[in-house]
Amino acid sequence: MKFTLSLNKRLLLVFVSLISLIGCQKDDLMTSIKIIEGESTNISNQRNTVTNAYYDDNNNPQLTILGSQRQNPYEVDLLEHAYAQVYGNSVNLGPSHYYIRFETQTIDELMTLTDSDINLYDFPLDYEVIEMGDYYEDPNIGEDEIPYYYGVVKRLSDIPNDVTYTKLADINLNYNSNETLMRRAFELTGNDYDEYLGNDSSSGSYRTSGNNNSTNDRKIPTKSPQNGETGKFPDTGPEDDDDNGGYGGGANSFYTINDCGCQVYSNPRKPGGCVNVDDTQLGFQGVRQVKVILKDTWFTEDETWTDDDGCWKINKLYRKNAWMWVKFKNNKAKYRFARSGVKASWEWAFTVKDYVGRWKSDPYNNIEVNYGMWSTNGTQAHRYWSAATVNNALHEFHDNAQQDGIATPPNKLDVYLGRSGQGGFALMGNYIRGNILENPFPLASAIIDGWIDIDFLDDIAVLRFRRPINEILRAFPDVHIDTEFAASDRLKRLAYHEFAHASHFVNVGQGYWLDVVEAETETGGHGDQFSDDADLIAVVESWAEYIGMSYAHRRYLGNSAFRPSSWEERLDRTWNENPNHIPIGLHHDLVDDVEPLRSCDQDVITNCTNIIADNVTGFTNAQMFSVLDENTRTIDTYQQNLINNHLGNTPNNQNQVNALFNSY
Repeated sequence: MKFTLSLNKRLLLVFVSLISLIGCQKDDLMTSIKIIEGESTNISNQRNTVTNAYYDDNNNPQLTILGSQRQNPYEVDLLEHAYAQVYGNSVNLGPSHYYIRFETQTIDELMTLTDSDINLYDFPLDYEVIEMGDYYEDPNIGEDEIPYYYGVVKRLSDIPNDVTYTKLADINLNYNSNETLMRRAFELTGNDYDEYLGNDSSSGSYRTSGNNNSTNDRKIPTKSPQNGETGKFPDTGPEDDDDNGGYGGGANSFYTINDCGCQVYSNPRKPGGCVNVDDTQLGFQGVRQVKVILKDTWFTEDETWTDDDGCWKINKLYRKNAWMWVKFKNNKAKYRFARSGVKASWEWAFTVKDYVGRWKSDPYNNIEVNYGMWSTNGTQAHRYWSAATVNNALHEFHDNAQQDGIATPPNKLDVYLGRSGQGGFALMGNYIRGNILENPFPLASAIIDGWIDIDFLDDIAVLRFRRPINEILRAFPDVHIDTEFAASDRLKRLAYHEFAHASHFVNVGQGYWLDVVEAETETGGHGDQFSDDADLIAVVESWAEYIGMSYAHRRYLGNSAFRPSSWEERLDRTWNENPNHIPIGLHHDLVDDVEPLRSCDQDVITNCTNIIADNVTGFTNAQMFSVLDENTRTIDTYQQNLINNHLGNTPNNQNQVNALFNSY
């Protein structure tokens, strides 16, 4: 049953108000920092002079242009016919994979499909690609219709249940390294096998001055993960048996260090490289655990993930045309971000995926991708820099949480990155959606005045209120993080804050979190000391802001964007978020042994006359987090649980703890 237009409008208004939910306040100490665009620089090293280029604001999304449909040389019937001609006998090869067109009918189907591990393409794979770009516009699909997507699966059971699809072909990729057979299959289908192999290109040194074999000028491939090296499909050619031929021989020659300092295979036909992001405080850093996809011009693809240094390598031989993508998805999260004015109107539904470029010949083991700082909101540069930065922030949160002994956020978070603003929320939509749908109207009764501009609602305008409410809600993420920041540490502080909410959610469960959602929706944000459920908001928000600032300090120490201060100093001098509400500094004072003479309300920075009775030290994040369970809904309960459960393991007495809490 579909909801009426009027009901859809009412319910969508509810979700507009959620921009304030579980959110971080705008960074009031934002300072003016010069934003450096991506620049091309020449770097000299022992191998050659290389161009270290990366995305800047001049890189606009490019349209994929297709030519004619090609007859498929990998279809099982055709390949069996070619086999009979080459070897003189018939054989039943059978399919090794299936070529699929996905025809999702609902937002729920689409989001389920994008949650899967299938590598999706927005263009049909059996067409000639005249120019590979960032998006494809199917002339047969209307603006409001969900486009077709294409992919290859090894088993039909790999396709999620209830996703609509058509099997376009049974294909066999197991014989791709058999040149004799494949040449005949290509001849029978009128395809150029030499062009497929890349035999029309010289195999000179890639990135050497005057000899760049990439057809994409936007980024010039050389850093990478060393785990997850298993390719998705069969080998694209013979492997290790020829590694010693021409590459020195011996165990030590199997690997080499490339220009970006990553260990890769010494055979230049085996792909490897690095993915980096510009950290405005720390310089370029490796992008952790993002997917790297290499694909030929038909169906064969290999995938791996970057390691914690941003390095990657694939133990497969390439000797032909290769396309490369970086996809911002791993077991911890996927990241969505729709560019401003993007023509691909359904981009908001998909994981950020960067088409890096195409290579026609070796070396493939020196591919470097650098995501530079952006200067124009909503551009390609902004999109990739934000996804890389927030991805690293989530991995850093996991590292710190494990070190502290607190819960890590649930895996496979759906994270939406907003183009504008400096706020966020942690709706945990994939976990409480059913609860909201059971009774959405209490949320609608307390909608904040007017419409709040939120990129996500603009991005899903394609829905045009013509979808049932459960579909609209399905599009909402677990975590929303705005990315309009000129400094990495400020964006990461917000990310740590929102991931702290996701971590807290693990401790308290769905019912508690639904109460938080309703409380913050009804008050239009964090409210004040007189708001309904002010105590609940105070517990949740003070903890998240404490963790956000603490982890920002661990990462950046004295390298904050507002030097000479640090995030710890700012935290140490923060009293409440606003008068008598949300005691941000409280948790830090339970841990530290130094207290400034005065502390300020975060939202009223001139009010610095507050004297904190801090003679408390030695509580740990693990102790504090352990009592932030489903029963802790007030600061008073938090205080008593700390005393009852952990006071004896600290050097403090009850009077000291009570005096500290009374200071807030």
